[in-house]
Amino acid sequence: TPLPNCPAEECERYKDEVADRCAEKKGSAVQKVPQVLLSGITCLCGCRQRAEEGKMEDTKRILFVVTSHSALGDTGRKTGFYLPEVAHPYKVLSEKGFAIDIASPVGGAAPVDGTEGADEVSRAFLADKGTGAKIKNTLKLIDVKASDYSAVLLVGGHGTMWDFPNDARLSEVIRSVYENGGGVAAVCHGPAGLVNA
Repeated sequence: TPLPNCPAEECERYKDEVADRCAEKKGSAVQKVPQVLLSGITCLCGCRQRAEEGKMEDTKRILFVVTSHSALGDTGRKTGFYLPEVAHPYKVLSEKGFAIDIASPVGGAAPVDGTEGADEVSRAFLADKGTGAKIKNTLKLIDVKASDYSAVLLVGGHGTMWDFPNDARLSEVIRSVYENGGGVAAVCHGPAGLVNA
């Protein structure tokens, strides 16, 4: 569903474009990217048109927020953010001309999940020196200036269930971006960050 003032036509156009990519990768892991991701991407892309029309501050920069939590409860298993949910929107949005920063609650190296059997886009994301470095050196949310961004994407992964809901700074950033006319999107477990926003 488009955000208030988000151009529905643009949303549908971008949504179709991403869906076409998924169809081209028939049988691959990319097909598992949830529908909510397509909706999130389209609303974020819609923000670009809004900026170009002067309806919001012309900042073509998006903030991705990933979890800092690496333990899956008391199971003894590791978790983190889900790699495809960063790699795929990063590729689509960067190709649309957006600059993208990646932040986490505590900053630094973010725990990665979903690397086993990763698809081509996800493998390329980790292998690339630029994007790989962003995951190893995420910004601290406390140091993020919300007004620098036209949108925020809350990336999924089981770790978000532990550190997103009660992170006061994350809630502040979400509210600030939204109230400034920006886009807010969340993938899979990412909506945990909206609980207290």
